[in-house]
Amino acid sequence: MQSFYNWMLGILHWMDGIIQAVQSIYALMTETWYGRIITAFFILVLFFLVRFLFHYLIGRPLVRWKEKNGDLALASIIQAFRLPFKWFWTILALYTAFLALGPPAPVTIFLSRFYRSVIIILMTWGFYNMTGRSAEWLRRLGERQGLAFRETLTPLISRILRFVLIVIAGTVLLQEFGYRIESVITGLGLGGLAISLAAQDTLKNMFGGAVILLEKTFTIGDWIETPDVSGTVEMITIRSTQIRTFDQGLVIVPNANLTSGAIKNWSRMGKRRIMFNLPLALGATSEQVRSFVTTLRSHLKSHPGVHPDAIYVAMNQFGDGNMQVLVYFFTKTVQYDEWLLLGEEINLYILDLLRIHGLSLAVPVRQIWLEGDALREVKG
Repeated sequence: MQSFYNWMLGILHWMDGIIQAVQSIYALMTETWYGRIITAFFILVLFFLVRFLFHYLIGRPLVRWKEKNGDLALASIIQAFRLPFKWFWTILALYTAFLALGPPAPVTIFLSRFYRSVIIILMTWGFYNMTGRSAEWLRRLGERQGLAFRETLTPLISRILRFVLIVIAGTVLLQEFGYRIESVITGLGLGGLAISLAAQDTLKNMFGGAVILLEKTFTIGDWIETPDVSGTVEMITIRSTQIRTFDQGLVIVPNANLTSGAIKNWSRMGKRRIMFNLPLALGATSEQVRSFVTTLRSHLKSHPGVHPDAIYVAMNQFGDGNMQVLVYFFTKTVQYDEWLLLGEEINLYILDLLRIHGLSLAVPVRQIWLEGDALREVKG
């Protein structure tokens, strides 16, 4: 045990000797201007050599391991900080080399502030890149925790994170160069009040966008209808929502207008309605009408494309020169083209069924009484 202790002390004394020798050599080299230049040159060479070794001995194996294991978090961090880290080595090498030249005190202070500011900017750059990859992180987190992060919510989260990051970085940079952030905020107080009054509509729209995304009122691709516009949602931003109308016009609606009014989301339909009144001619008998209604009702109930809930077929009233048969049902599909085709199929079946039961649709009749003995019936 004592021998091991003595061996450790010997190692420490040896290392102290090496450090003192390096310090002596450095002191000798920095006594003259050419010695300082040589020292700065060797520092640059040393840093770039370390950067080269780090890239080939650590960087490349780390990338290969990431690609092999498919680690999303590690891949995002490496990709986000790749360029900032390269610039960090360059700035650190130049800063250390400049210090080795022995600049005057004011220059040294400026270089120190400049170096710290660049480090802050590089860190902000890396984290800014990471926030752009938050969508995939949130998606995987949702799969792991059983949560549902919508594709319209993740860009909003990314923008908020980037805004907060830039504000924090700007505040730190101001403090680094001697600006008191309290004085800046106080000076902006009255101006901020004027800006806030002028930006009330913008704030309303931003809160409206947050409400739309959090309450899941609608999402991209939904067909919505408001008192002012009807169409398909193409984009949801913090300030507004872009809606493509059916005549292919693009309408940009402020989010505050959407959250303050009624919205009908047709894409949330679980089924789609078909309803019409069928006018039968008055010459039909009750047996013909009863048989027609029963057959049509049975056909709708057995049709694979008709939703089984709420199927109504009934002769419910007499109209102006006809008998009204109400046909009311829902289709399982909510797609417009499929809904049209199913409605066409049912209508053609009704025409065949009318012919089979000897029924006909009522034709509007107009009677005109002429003076004299002649009575003419004009149909049209």
